[in-house]
Order: sequence, then C-alpha cells, then structure tokens
Amino acid sequence: MKKCEIHDEVLEGTGDIEAAYKLGNTEFSAGSLDGKFESRREMTDYIKEAVEENNSDECGACAKYRDD
Repeated sequence: MKKCEIHDEVLEGTGDIEAAYKLGNTEFSAGSLDGKFESRREMTDYIKEAVEENNSDECGACAKYRDD
C-alpha cells in the first residue's frame, strides 16, 4: 500500500488477495461475519469484487485531473 503524495488517497496496488481471503475465512469461521454474508462463497466473491474494483497503482483524483 502507498499514499498519493498530493491527495492522501490510499492506493492498494496489486495487493495480496490471498491474505484477504485468509482473513475473511478466519473471521467467517469464528462467526464474526454472521448476518453479513449468507455463505463463505458470497464472502469470497465480495472480497474478489472489492479488490478488483479498488486495485490501482494510480490515485483516482490524479487520473481524473490528467484525463480532463
């Protein structure tokens, strides 16, 4: 993870989705996510979607100004 020097936006980069899956599975098994997901599969699909949508090496604000 790194931060944009101009906008303080946190950039995830390529990240480690496996670490997110492991944490999610640990929390799911412990019951910490009861009521949030109906199944483990729903949780892992959500993690995958969140990582794919937020996986960037470029600040969104910088990209917007560059494209305008």
